[in-house]
Amino acid sequence: MSFSVMLVVLLAALLHASWNFLVKREEDKYLSMGAMVLRGV
Repeated sequence: MSFSVMLVVLLAALLHASWNFLVKREEDKYLSMGAMVLRGV
């Protein structure tokens, strides 16, 4: 596997983990997930 592919895969895993952390730490999960989706648009 090339270095650039490995770097992209690791970055995707980091983004996924940070998304889960931010959504799960909030009390109202639906509101926080909606806010995260709207920020991404």
